[in-house]
Amino acid sequence: AKARMGWGLAAVAAPGTPMLFIGTEVHHCGYWNASTDTLGDHRFDWSIAGDPTAWGMRNLVADANNVRWANDALRSGSGFSIPHSDEMNHVLGFLRWSFGGNVILTVVNLSTNQWDDPIYGVVGGSPGDSWTEIFNSQAPQYGGWANSGNYGAQLRAQTDGLFYIPLPKWSVLIFRKD
Repeated sequence: AKARMGWGLAAVAAPGTPMLFIGTEVHHCGYWNASTDTLGDHRFDWSIAGDPTAWGMRNLVADANNVRWANDALRSGSGFSIPHSDEMNHVLGFLRWSFGGNVILTVVNLSTNQWDDPIYGVVGGSPGDSWTEIFNSQAPQYGGWANSGNYGAQLRAQTDGLFYIPLPKWSVLIFRKD
């Protein structure tokens, strides 16, 4: 869960150029070396590349990269702000936008706290603003669990300026403004 959260945050949502070290996409343990070194045999362990954990992470890396390429706000240096900061629960929400009108809100839950029902309020702009979840690092296809996110939900900012979501632990949720 933490590795999925880390890749979702570092590679997709955060400003800058993402870096993926070989082996990260299959949860390879430790460093690897093409041959033996003074510390022993650290060659790539190909046996893990096709196990269920590796496939979940490989799916996440592919989908996260596609989200980044489909949303120019995630590759643009035109806009960044932090409208949501919940220090007590270790949740942060930040906006990125492009001059072309693409607006992305990333919500990061850096804790074991979890909200299974749509009761966690996230700053969502003006009342009536609509959001669609486009990425959830804890989705089942990545090794997470069913009903961990907001797929298919109509998310609208309420009169208090918040929209309410289930928020899984150790997660990165990415929303696109409709």
